[in-house]
Amino acid sequence: MQIKQIVTFLLKGLKNIIFFVQRFVLTFNIICAFSLICSALAQIVNPNTFSLLAFFGLAFPFLLFINILFLWYWLLRHKWYFLWSLWSIILNFQNISYTFSNGTNKIVTKNQQTLKVMSYNVQNFDLYNWEKNKDTRNNILEFIDKKSPDVINFQEFYSEDNGVFNNVALLQKMGYKYYHFQTTFRLRDNDNWGLATFSKFPIVQKRYIDFENEKLNGIITTEIIVDSQKIMIINAHLQSVHFSNLDYKFLEQKSKRTFTANIFAILGKLRRAFIQRSYQVALLIPLISTTIPTILTGDFNDTPSSFSYYSIRKSMESAFEQAGSGFGNTYNGIFPSFRIDHIFVNNFITVLNYNRIKNNYSDHYPIIAEITW
Repeated sequence: MQIKQIVTFLLKGLKNIIFFVQRFVLTFNIICAFSLICSALAQIVNPNTFSLLAFFGLAFPFLLFINILFLWYWLLRHKWYFLWSLWSIILNFQNISYTFSNGTNKIVTKNQQTLKVMSYNVQNFDLYNWEKNKDTRNNILEFIDKKSPDVINFQEFYSEDNGVFNNVALLQKMGYKYYHFQTTFRLRDNDNWGLATFSKFPIVQKRYIDFENEKLNGIITTEIIVDSQKIMIINAHLQSVHFSNLDYKFLEQKSKRTFTANIFAILGKLRRAFIQRSYQVALLIPLISTTIPTILTGDFNDTPSSFSYYSIRKSMESAFEQAGSGFGNTYNGIFPSFRIDHIFVNNFITVLNYNRIKNNYSDHYPIIAEITW
């Protein structure tokens, strides 16, 4: 009789544990489903109005993965609780279409006029790595020469007026006779940092949109002529997060600062960047031409789940969505990898193919699209 009571007690305790575990799993599922819904709202709510949602947008790929796991978990257990994750996934259908692509390349016909455009944040050609910066710069130039794009948009571009790092002169020797280099920061009357567009075709107009108090971010527009057709090229570098060495050490788990101090420092910088990009994209959108073929490329420092991406997508198509594949992540740093470099086109342009090339010459991967009109 005593053994039976012990067994009954243990079984009752086990049932209670299972019940509480299931309640905990369900509660966590509901939180994750609600968070995924918030990531959908992040696209349409301006961070300047409510910045918290932007963090959910940043976490979208991870939230989607977790909810897919919950969906299958409850289906396998034949529980109706799967509906929590199912509805949150359905509400993110647009977000999924922006983030993941199964596009296909199109065949180029014999006499079809095309233009190959590259966007590349070259991280100043690894300028501050004194032992290997020339090797990195030369590797990047060799890579560009091999891919031979017609137009290259650089972000974080560096060039000397005179000396071995006169990168403008080197690119001109490679066949990029026409260029628009906008210096956003200058030192010692010789060193220049900024945005640059290099073209094999003549440039007929240039413009610069300054972001106040930002040394490396901005927008340049460059109009080129290709066989009598005027094409606008927009090169954008939206607000950077500006992580410090201490922030990177924390991400690498080498920081001596407290966990709380690190987290608040990083979240604060992310929030400021979300808000600044909402102002910057408001300056960018009016530049998109409605009368001639327009290509917008750059380092947007924002994912497809963001307000800035969604704002641009209202009037332009993504080359990645049309001809890319997979997730197409472009960031190559220690922070979790996202697709933050983009190529957009207006409705005068057809995207023939799109490629993201994985190399380790910068903290960003280069992206290339071939287009026609």
